[in-house]
Amino acid sequence: MPESRGVGIGKLIIVGILVAAALIAFMVLTQRGQPPSLQDVVKGNPDHYAEYTITAEMGGAVRNASLYYAKKGQREAMGAKSEQGETKLVINGGTAYYCHAPPGGQWKCGAISVEEARKYRLKEFLANIRNVTPLSPKTIAGQYSYCWGGVIPTKTPAVSIKAAFCLTPSGVLTRLVTQTSVQGRVLQRMEINLDKISWEVPDSVFELPAKP
Repeated sequence: MPESRGVGIGKLIIVGILVAAALIAFMVLTQRGQPPSLQDVVKGNPDHYAEYTITAEMGGAVRNASLYYAKKGQREAMGAKSEQGETKLVINGGTAYYCHAPPGGQWKCGAISVEEARKYRLKEFLANIRNVTPLSPKTIAGQYSYCWGGVIPTKTPAVSIKAAFCLTPSGVLTRLVTQTSVQGRVLQRMEINLDKISWEVPDSVFELPAKP
């Protein structure tokens, strides 16, 4: 009897340890690792200035580019630079402008609709992703991020596009990866990663490089 009682107490201790461990794990997942609703995260867009690196691989060739995005109140700006030149998009309330400069050339800017301008935002791209499933969270450029994966529908059955992306809890995009395959063979891969971010946004980033 005393021995069986000892075994019983030992089992209770083990069970207690397992329960405590499970509770701690549940608390950790609830507080940080458990992703919130993607719809809720995507809606967020705090004032910030972010710079990204872009790497595109196709046919054995690798091309690099840079990208930035800024938001301050009702104003937004996005710019990209590559071997093909530079582009800049500015949204200021109810007006929007698109600017382009070829390599070593002069800037030219023209007015476009706000609706058209918003289609170029990275996060608008996420609306096309289907079969979204949560992935393990990551810390990118010092920013804790929730991540998801999914597929992008195509009109050609032989073409498939997989996508993975990460967002901070406040809704800032930190990573976007797409992989395009044709009949199971990888054709192109593009990766956009946050390089640095600032919550202080300079007004100069919203200035046009040339008169429209």
